[in-house]
Amino acid sequence: MNFYPFSDIETISPRSMLFITGDAAHSREFSQDTYRLAAEPKELHIVAGAGHVSTTAST
Repeated sequence: MNFYPFSDIETISPRSMLFITGDAAHSREFSQDTYRLAAEPKELHIVAGAGHVSTTAST
């Protein structure tokens, strides 16, 4: 499955959006780019030391 976060961002905003990514995640750019395109209200949370999977996986 392919996910293109930019294709329909205007249909999601202006609903509240929370982006969570790790500072070591290979996908961090996608979260940051989508955050920039989204309308308010929005929040970007970057987890220090976390990769792509470790932001959600329990240990």
